[in-house]
Amino acid sequence: MNEAFVSAITPPTPLTKPAYWFIFNGRNLLVHVTEKQATVPQLHTPAELELTVIREQYMGYCTDPENGFHTMIADVATTETAVPPDMAFLDLRRLFGTMDDKMVWLAGRAVQLAEWNRTSQFCGHCGVPTVVQTHERAKKCPQCNRTIYPRLSPAIIVLIEKVNEDGPNELLLARSHRHPPGRYSVLAGFVEPGETLETAVAREIMEEVGITVKNIRYFG
Repeated sequence: MNEAFVSAITPPTPLTKPAYWFIFNGRNLLVHVTEKQATVPQLHTPAELELTVIREQYMGYCTDPENGFHTMIADVATTETAVPPDMAFLDLRRLFGTMDDKMVWLAGRAVQLAEWNRTSQFCGHCGVPTVVQTHERAKKCPQCNRTIYPRLSPAIIVLIEKVNEDGPNELLLARSHRHPPGRYSVLAGFVEPGETLETAVAREIMEEVGITVKNIRYFG
């Protein structure tokens, strides 16, 4: 999907057909909901849903010659919860397995850009309102000349295998206290300053489950 998607900051004027709108209330995404599927709305403007947008930005477009589309990101006020009965604001984690893979990928990108747009309204150094740049996805402080780009937070996710000589190999899964009973996952964590990905893997495993691992290698 990412090979067919082009990141851009300036939308064509005007958009000739509805775009996919990734509309957020906080970090929750607005989707059409059925019993087994969730889809991102295609709109000319969020006003079609009687939603008032407080921030918006163009995310880019898909270059598929047959099914190309444009994408927009928007924020609405957290108090704005009235949506059509077949729609809801949902946390992205609830959408895995219910939404098309390419839309999950785009939603993950959109939520990060929405968060950056939301939290960079003012310069973190001097407090002056920032100015959106037109030549790159960035904001600039007109007073101290500081440039603010979308934040990247490198992370690792790791599958730990125990090799048993006298039986089948085993995989180590863990459960966060935030997750409901019975939900287990592989381990993951953020990379700290100065770490390589491999040292982050070893540290996270030791911190979370208290074991030492070897033969750390990339899977893909």
